[in-house]
Amino acid sequence: MSEKCHSILALLSVAAIFGGCIFVGQRRFATMSPLKSALSSQQRFSSTESPALTLKPGSSSEFSWRKFVEDPANFPASAFQDPVCDAPGNAKPSCHEEAGVPSPRTPWSAYTREQLETWFDVQEKQTREAAAFAAKGAVDVVFLGDSIFESFRGTSYGNQECSSKRCKGVPNEFQRVFGKLRTVVLAISGDQVQHAHWRVITANHTGHVPGGGGFDHVQPKVVVVLIGTNNLGAGMNPAEIALGIFKLVKSVAVESRAMEIVFLPLLPRAHGGKPSSQARVAEVNRLTRTLLAPPIIGVEIKARVTLSECAKVLATGDTQTKPEPNWVANRTRMPDGLHPGAAGAVFWLECVSKEVGEAVARVH
Repeated sequence: MSEKCHSILALLSVAAIFGGCIFVGQRRFATMSPLKSALSSQQRFSSTESPALTLKPGSSSEFSWRKFVEDPANFPASAFQDPVCDAPGNAKPSCHEEAGVPSPRTPWSAYTREQLETWFDVQEKQTREAAAFAAKGAVDVVFLGDSIFESFRGTSYGNQECSSKRCKGVPNEFQRVFGKLRTVVLAISGDQVQHAHWRVITANHTGHVPGGGGFDHVQPKVVVVLIGTNNLGAGMNPAEIALGIFKLVKSVAVESRAMEIVFLPLLPRAHGGKPSSQARVAEVNRLTRTLLAPPIIGVEIKARVTLSECAKVLATGDTQTKPEPNWVANRTRMPDGLHPGAAGAVFWLECVSKEVGEAVARVH
């Protein structure tokens, strides 16, 4: 079949999944024209190929995201007060950021200016650490994600010690299971799909550290991806989140130079005592699995992507027969209904390690 036919089939499949409406790249920044203009001018994502990153470190034309988001003139007075999405949870919420449009944290995804500044500091620190680690030897695995993966580092938002309820014992379990591999954890608490995607594809985005998310310096054999639960918490709809994850996985396949990708669907969620959260988790996972299958993802990339089946060990009851929308987060293994604690990590990481180990073995 010709490449053109494959492209047409992919578009038709996406249209079918999303009710006949193809909205790749659609943006709704009605109240954020400066940010919309900044995102558009950077041309950071193409639906068919990796972004062309032409800015050179230190050049006068270099765009500084840090300066942009720290300038009050670029945002209305409600910045740091309004949520990412207005009317969260609606079928079509109005969101100031989109899962499918790579973006750094903005005043809508940070609570204070200090937190926003800290986010840039944290991603710079992780990039430097990754580069220094990679300089000492080949990296086997990179873990890309949010607070669930940052728990492996024993930190929260980079520099703060993680609370005992969420992280106690988790770093030790991670080392026990993955200690024989050379691993890098690139994860920041609270990150959403668009933030992780921005970190992956952005070159020299701060004006200080070359490379986005460490990938310019780290060429891992395997990248493990888990991201998206915070998009649900922000009120984005499952279809948009799934599309953003699909775009992220494609970029990881290109930008990281990893031979294998292990994608972890969203984990069971009961955060904030909202049982309906699990139905939305299941819908994100259902749509993402469809998008990560040929012809949409492409045969070549799909051959490198492993879809994890390990989330079920964090749910109660018989997950073999119970439909995913009816899963219930095991509060013994996920004390806060969102993060696997040490008791959950024992089972979850053992399961994930088998999938990662097989992926690493295929690279050798």
